Amino acid sequence: MLLEVAECLSVPTEEEVGRLYVVLAQMMRQDASAASVAFLVARPGRDAVSDDDRLFGRRLRDGAVRAGVDVEVVHVATDIAIWAVTPDDLAA
Repeated sequence: MLLEVAECLSVPTEEEVGRLYVVLAQMMRQDASAASVAFLVARPGRDAVSDDDRLFGRRLRDGAVRAGVDVEVVHVATDIAIWAVTPDDLAA
C-alpha cells in the first residue's frame, strides 16, 4: 500500500499524527496484505538527519504504538541522499 502525504511543512503535532494513524489503521483493516507501514519524509536541503527529523520519527513511532500499527524504519530524503532514522536517532 502506498499513501502520499504531501506538503507537510513542519513537524506534525501528536494530534495530527494520531489522525494519520486513524486513517492508516482503517486502510490496513480493509487490506489484509498491509501488515505494516513505512515512511519516507522528503525535505529540501543537503543536511543529514536533523533534530526535526528525529522529532518527526519519534512522533511517527509513538503514534504507531498508540494506534497498534506496525511501523518500519522512517527514512529521510534530501536533495542528495536518503537516510534511515535509526532507533538511536529516536532515543536522542
